[in-house]
Amino acid sequence: MESHNPGKNPTSRSINRRQWLRATAAVTAGSFLLATRANACAWLHRQDNSPNVQTENVQYPSGDAKLNAFVAKPASGGLHSSLVLIHDDAGLNGRAIETARDFAEAGFFTFAPDLLSRSGGVAKFQSLDQIADALNRLSPDQTADDLRAGYSYLRTKLNPDAAASAVGFGWGGWRTFVLAAKVSGLARAVVYSGSTPTTGLHEIDTNFLAHYGQYDFRLAGNALWVEKELGKRFTYSIYPGVDHGFYDDSSPQFNADAAKLAWSRTLEFLRAV
Repeated sequence: MESHNPGKNPTSRSINRRQWLRATAAVTAGSFLLATRANACAWLHRQDNSPNVQTENVQYPSGDAKLNAFVAKPASGGLHSSLVLIHDDAGLNGRAIETARDFAEAGFFTFAPDLLSRSGGVAKFQSLDQIADALNRLSPDQTADDLRAGYSYLRTKLNPDAAASAVGFGWGGWRTFVLAAKVSGLARAVVYSGSTPTTGLHEIDTNFLAHYGQYDFRLAGNALWVEKELGKRFTYSIYPGVDHGFYDDSSPQFNADAAKLAWSRTLEFLRAV
């Protein structure tokens, strides 16, 4: 499972029975309730009422389709750097939306496209297995085009005067590299436990920061090759004693200390634009 919510304490979301009943009622009204492949726990699409964040759902054109996206931005107004958030193989679910809000809390105008929009969106599916299968059936070229269209919409329509960066998790990590190769002006990019394209890296001018778990051997080991290809444009950290999902507080691989450190490094890197 490659869901994410960097640096949060899972015990902070414990809910009492009354809250659980209310949440269950919300689910039957259309919120997300998704069974995980690993441990069959439930995910609730949490509605955040933070006064510091404004949110909305938007649609943007990509070829002959309209794709859905979630936008979270600081409520303070003014100019804020833009961020494209590229979800993992769990889709644009409650965890991804919460992470978008976290970035908005940190000061970023965050744009999170639903790359399953062409298949009806993440809410159409009943399990994470179905979501992952649907995402894997998508053409990589199509998802790249949809991300490029979303990036263009963000920069021309939503937040046109700000620098834009991107963050990709797991399945979205590969697409973060592809986005950087396909568009101009992407300021910075961050990848959490994502794979890397074998071609096209020479087209990238964007500075990258990557996070890998020590025991995620294939991806962590591949970082040396990416560093050789991108040179000084690529910086990475390997977190000792942790695996692929160390940043995901719903995963048995979650490590709070490593997740907190990766989150702080991510914000410092993105704010250096």
